[in-house]
Amino acid sequence: MRFVTPSRGFTLIELLVVIAIVGVLSSIVMVTMNGSRLRARDSRRISDIHNIQAALEFYVQAHTKYPTSTQFFNTTSGVSALVTEGFISSMPKDPLTGIVYTYSALGTGTNCLNYHLGVALEDPNNKALVYDADAVAGTNCTGAADFSGLSHTVGGSACDTDPGTAEPGGTETCYDVKP
Repeated sequence: MRFVTPSRGFTLIELLVVIAIVGVLSSIVMVTMNGSRLRARDSRRISDIHNIQAALEFYVQAHTKYPTSTQFFNTTSGVSALVTEGFISSMPKDPLTGIVYTYSALGTGTNCLNYHLGVALEDPNNKALVYDADAVAGTNCTGAADFSGLSHTVGGSACDTDPGTAEPGGTETCYDVKP
């Protein structure tokens, strides 16, 4: 007669060790993924800025001036002259916040011969920040005030209209361009 040994299951200790290992591995993967997502969002922001710049150049060829801040994006109607006139298919927005990028038409009255375009990046060590404009606020052309090309300690780390003190090295996050 043959004796059948009952199969032995996992002990509580073995289960806890496996769960702990899976937990550590998943947290490592999540940290890696978050960094990749952050870099991907910043890459998209920079790409969006370049797409908007191209649309602005098409606009200026058609109208001999850049759109005013209201024409660029009318916050009341949510419409952009760049979209309605076919220079860009849709107005790009920040991938995290869904907000339209910061734009100021520069010049006098409605004669906008320059512009300032910017976005706050999430990574203060992004190499693109070395090559951006870091422009000081200029004379705005009807509508919203221009912004400094540096992020500020006052009002957060975004490109904004606050003329506060620029953030110290290594924490700059405003990526801005001019024609």
